[in-house]
Amino acid sequence: QMLGEFQNTYDILLKRMGPAHLGSLETLFNVGIYTSRLKRHTEAEKIFRQVYAGRQRAMGSLHPGTFEARGAIGVNLIDQNRNAEAEAWLKETVGLLQAQVEETDKMLLLNRFRLAAAIARQDRLDESLEVLDAVAEILQKENPPSPLLTDVDNLRTNVKRIQEQKLARGNTFLATPGGILFPSVLSGAPQTGSLPFANIQTGAQTISAPVGFSPSAPAPEGAPSAA
Repeated sequence: QMLGEFQNTYDILLKRMGPAHLGSLETLFNVGIYTSRLKRHTEAEKIFRQVYAGRQRAMGSLHPGTFEARGAIGVNLIDQNRNAEAEAWLKETVGLLQAQVEETDKMLLLNRFRLAAAIARQDRLDESLEVLDAVAEILQKENPPSPLLTDVDNLRTNVKRIQEQKLARGNTFLATPGGILFPSVLSGAPQTGSLPFANIQTGAQTISAPVGFSPSAPAPEGAPSAA
């Protein structure tokens, strides 16, 4: 149901504002999230890459919204069990963030956590734990605790459990994709970045759209009309 609502909103914004408008991209990002929840990961990847390219052009490579889309691509690759690709993508993401922000930055810590998950799913458990321990050390200093710390601790617990099982079985137990519990960072409420959403009336229809969007406002130059 939510996927249909966001898809409907995107179709309306696409006609009124065009594909490059930030409101259109914001709504498309949510379409990607709900598509991913239905495990339509190949379709979701295309959506996230479209959002990433659009935000890159509109806001630049280093904008938080662009990094949000980059991170979604990384998670999507993990969901597809393309863990080596996910690792390379997330390493680049982390490197770009480290050059721009403090080590306590939430986006940086989140992507380091994702990177650790991609590494763990390739059976490099010690390396994954090093990343997780470093992230946890930073998060443990926060008051109140960050919700991300719970995900980090859960993944650490599962990686350590698999290490113990490998030792018990003579190092023959592999960390297969099913052996690592990876809490999806795309779960929970829809992520709308910096644009708050609200229910607005458009004709006989109520849609959820970025605050400030007016269905009766003139379309920007070059955008197709709603007619």
